[in-house]
Amino acid sequence: MEKLYSHIIGTPIFEEDIRRPIAAVRDVVMDTETGKVIAFVVNTYKNLVVAPVDVVSFGTAIKIHPDAIISGEEVLRVSAVQKKGIRIYKNRVFTKSGIELGRVIDFSIDAKMLVLKNLYVAKGVLGFLHYGSKIIPAKCIIEVLHEKIVVQDSTVKEALKEEILNEVSVGDLAGV
Repeated sequence: MEKLYSHIIGTPIFEEDIRRPIAAVRDVVMDTETGKVIAFVVNTYKNLVVAPVDVVSFGTAIKIHPDAIISGEEVLRVSAVQKKGIRIYKNRVFTKSGIELGRVIDFSIDAKMLVLKNLYVAKGVLGFLHYGSKIIPAKCIIEVLHEKIVVQDSTVKEALKEEILNEVSVGDLAGV
C-alpha cells in the first residue's frame, strides 16, 4: 500500500496498549541515499522521533512499542541525515540534461517496506497553483542533493508521451 507524505503528516501515533494517541507525525526523515524512511518525527523542537523498527503497524494510525519515542540524536543515521539538511518535499527536480521539471509537491512511501516509491512533481505559480504535473518513480532518481533532485532524462520522455496520449484520448472523446 502506498502512503502520501501529505497524508502521513498528522497521523496519530498510539502505543500498543493505550487507546488514545500519544503523539502525531510532524515530519518524515528520509535517507536520501537509500530512499528509506529512517524516522517519523513527533516533536520538531525536541527532535523526538520513532524509528521504523519500533513501528508495530502502519495504517490510518501508527502503533508503536512502549517507550519507542526517543531523541533523534540517539539514532546515529537520523542525526547524520538531519545535519545534512537534505529534503525531498519542495525540492526542485531536474533531469540529468538540466531540464527543470518543477518542485516536489508530494511523494509516496510504500507502507510495508517504508521506502520511497514515487515523486509527484509540478511547476507552480505563487506556490499554490500547479501545472505540468508528473509522477516520477523512485527508480528514476539519480541523486538527491541539497538544492535539487536529479532524475533520468527518459523520465521526461515518458511523461510527455503520457500527456500526449491523454490529450489525444480527451480530443477523441470531445469529437464523439
